[in-house]
Order: sequence, then C-alpha cells, then structure tokens
Amino acid sequence: MEEELNKNDKGLLAYCYNRRRTISEIARHLGIAIKNVSVRIEKLEKLKLVTVQNSPSGNKKYIRSTSGDKTKEYFIELQRVSKNQIIWGGNYFSDYLMP
Repeated sequence: MEEELNKNDKGLLAYCYNRRRTISEIARHLGIAIKNVSVRIEKLEKLKLVTVQNSPSGNKKYIRSTSGDKTKEYFIELQRVSKNQIIWGGNYFSDYLMP
C-alpha cells in the first residue's frame, strides 16, 4: 500500500519543481529540521518522485522533483475548470493545448 503524501511532502515537491535545491534550503523553506527533510527525501526517492544528486565536491546533495511534469491531463483539467488561461511558455506545451 502506497503512503499518503503529507503537507511537507507536497511542499517539498513544489519547492523543488524544476530546480535543484539543497537539503538546508528545503528545511529553511518548510521550517522543519534537516533530519526530517532527509527522512521525507528518502521516502519520496523510494516513490520515484525526487532525484538526489551529489555535488562534484561530494559535500552537498541536490534534490529535484520529478513529479511536477506538466502532462496532457493537467492541461485538460486546467481548461475544464477555467474559462481563459494565460500559459507562459505555452509554445513548449503546444502538444497539450487545445485551440
């Protein structure tokens, strides 16, 4: 059975979307202890929702969310719940946009 994502998990995924973050940056942003962030990251890594990379010097770990990718379902839902949309960089998602 898959674990539910809590508020901190979702905050971590949103904060790391499309950007590499360090564990200390994530802890500061979420206002939780570094140890708790490490536990969250291990859980999300097992679920394949984040990727963890070591820095070239090996003294930092960079976390990046892999779960926030825009998909066709996202854009279908966006158009369902709103009349008009302004999508910056929409040319990158033209396969998903309806006229």
